[in-house]
Amino acid sequence: MISFLGYLATVFLATSLLVKRALWFRWINLCGNLTFMLYGALIHAFPVLLTNSVLFAINLMQLANLYSRKEHFEFVQIHAGDEIAGSFLRFYKKDLAKYFPDFQFTEDAGRISFMVLRDLTIANMFVARKEETGTINVEINYTVPQFRDYKVGKFIFDEGSDYLSAHDVHTIRTRSYLPEHTDFLKRMGFTPTSKEGVGYFEKKLNSRAG
Repeated sequence: MISFLGYLATVFLATSLLVKRALWFRWINLCGNLTFMLYGALIHAFPVLLTNSVLFAINLMQLANLYSRKEHFEFVQIHAGDEIAGSFLRFYKKDLAKYFPDFQFTEDAGRISFMVLRDLTIANMFVARKEETGTINVEINYTVPQFRDYKVGKFIFDEGSDYLSAHDVHTIRTRSYLPEHTDFLKRMGFTPTSKEGVGYFEKKLNSRAG
């Protein structure tokens, strides 16, 4: 049992080095520290206990900073044919195809298209086609891997939803092809529904967005 704790702690720490998101790194690393602290206490290894206690405290402080840090989010309108949009799509082509396999950014007509900047770094690309009055169908809502901590989604659909409201949008529809994306949609307040036998997810913007 004691040996298992040592192996488990090693797995936690090794896994933390493989993840790209800072938030996940800190949480997984913290779990490794906590497990190593228990392991060190059980085998009476004071250096192991002391080292991981210090690292545990550091991870806690970094997590507090990550959750409390104020970041700047900004919408930037884009158009089909823009060089920055083309570069973004080429760079993330392989991963993007897993989430939005049919997407092609070929025209602007009837679409709302923008990028989200997070502390002036491109974090997301969003393109949606206008359907009936007040409703858009998402063609792509792709957040780059290192920013997938749900903050970008909250900005688009909640804190910054006035941007969509200004385009007379009150209902957002999208499809999901992966469990990870489905989990994200549910966290953002989308609910599963169907239309003419086709399943999709839908979200009504809150009253703040009109």
